[in-house]
Amino acid sequence: MTIEGISLLSLSVFSVIFISILSFHRRFRDFPCLKFHHLTEKPKKRIGFFDFAKGLAIMAVILIHAILIIENFFPHQSMRYGKIINNALRFAIPVFFISSGALLFLKNIEKQTLKNFYFSKIKRVFIPYALFSFCLTYIFSEGFESKLQYFSVAVKDLLTGGSLIPYWFIPVLFQLYIIYPFIWHLFSHKKKNFSFFVIFSFFFSLTSYYILSFNYLNLNQYLGGFPLFAPYLFFFVLGIFLKPFFFEKKEKIKYFLKKINFFTFFSLTFLIYFGLPFFFSLDNYYNVRLIYGPTAMIFILFIYSFTKTNKAKIFLEKIGKESLYLYLLHFIIFYPIIHFISLMGLGSINFSLLFFIIAFLCFFLSYFIIIMFRKLISLFSSF
Repeated sequence: MTIEGISLLSLSVFSVIFISILSFHRRFRDFPCLKFHHLTEKPKKRIGFFDFAKGLAIMAVILIHAILIIENFFPHQSMRYGKIINNALRFAIPVFFISSGALLFLKNIEKQTLKNFYFSKIKRVFIPYALFSFCLTYIFSEGFESKLQYFSVAVKDLLTGGSLIPYWFIPVLFQLYIIYPFIWHLFSHKKKNFSFFVIFSFFFSLTSYYILSFNYLNLNQYLGGFPLFAPYLFFFVLGIFLKPFFFEKKEKIKYFLKKINFFTFFSLTFLIYFGLPFFFSLDNYYNVRLIYGPTAMIFILFIYSFTKTNKAKIFLEKIGKESLYLYLLHFIIFYPIIHFISLMGLGSINFSLLFFIIAFLCFFLSYFIIIMFRKLISLFSSF
């Protein structure tokens, strides 16, 4: 059975369960009202849950890429456990897209409002990404014959995320930012049930994923070198849909999750999306986990709601606040780590220890550089 076959089977079976629950959510009288237009005001302070979720997600991304590094640079290593870990951690990208959808706010779609909306995204996300992308294109590409050649390659890398493996995420995210006001306009002033659009986005993403996968056979959802938002639309729309639920009081969230016996639902999802691929010994290097990803997001909310504030929770929230820069920086840090490991002759140690060393060094160095950079900026701004 192929990757596409087992994935399609599990997705098809579980989509019926998911859509059934989604369609009958009104039976749960205590579930927060999920009308699209209920939340348009941006909260005055950061929401700890989203920082916590993004902290877990960026840690998962670093671990996934550490496995990728071992697989490519140390091919003699047994990847049995690496494949298991990789498969289990593929909730990361869905969590980022769901969080992005949930954290967008618009009061209206007047010209000035849209201008401010897009400007804030360009300033906060696109400019840092562009700086990293332009520098990496210059460093990693072979010598350019002219400035025009560099500029053309740099622009293409910027639009495709081609300067570094993880950067495909940013162009896709911006495509979703672009269409958000259209979604807002379509549903905010009309008495339409947004849940039907969620269902549509699910099948749209599912169909897009398989069409692109079968056409290009690389499971990357690229079209002519450009990553497309289509396979990831469902995550983004679901984040918008669940926004009022995420912003509910903790006691109400806990009550509802208990009422629907969410832990059993999560366990079933985990068995289908993790157990079956493991049973068939399949490598699942794809991020379009249309059920596993969202269910993991709710499970993270489950954990966050049912655990008291502790050092681990606070630490993950701090990591989540720096998730963008960790995402942009961490893969670059792998290169000196690879050189160090090769120089020290550590490539032949067992997988678990090598995995721990690479992942820990990558996270520690990336986070340290970000913190030092922020302190320098703070120091210079004080003069």
